Amino acid sequence: MKIDFEKIENLKKELDKYRPFNEDLAKMLREDLKVRFTYNSNAIEGNTLTIYETKVI
Repeated sequence: MKIDFEKIENLKKELDKYRPFNEDLAKMLREDLKVRFTYNSNAIEGNTLTIYETKVI
């Protein structure tokens, strides 16, 4: 698998246009990260909840 560093750099530049994040956006991004981390961690263990169900819980 070849890693496309140029694409990664371009995505980072796009993200940097929005920095610094305001407090509300930073809070939303943190919450989304927690939900996705929990969902993926549970999926590895065999849990069958959807990401939406994980968010509700």
